[in-house]
Amino acid sequence: MDDSQAAAKLAIELSCYLRHNPFACDTREGIRAWWLSARHINETDLSQALDWLERAGVVASHRAADGRVRYRRADPNGDMDVLIERLIREAEGLV
Repeated sequence: MDDSQAAAKLAIELSCYLRHNPFACDTREGIRAWWLSARHINETDLSQALDWLERAGVVASHRAADGRVRYRRADPNGDMDVLIERLIREAEGLV
C-alpha cells in the first residue's frame, strides 16, 4: 500500500467496522457520518482507503438505482475475517 498514513489509519478503522458490522452498506457520505463518527475526514484519504480495501477484496462497491455508489463488505461470512485481520496488521505497519 503506497497510500498516506492517514489513509492507512482509515483503512484500519473501516476494516474493524466491517469486521463487527458485516452487513453494513453505505455511500461515502454515510461512511463518513456513521462509520467514522462524522469527524472531519479528508476525501482523498477516504478514497484511498476504500480503493485499497476494494483492491484487497475486502470491500465491494456498486452503483445503486439512484446513481450513488455504495460500499459494503465483499463477503459477510467469517472467512473474510481472516483477510480483514491480515490487512489490519499490514496497514498498522504503515502508520
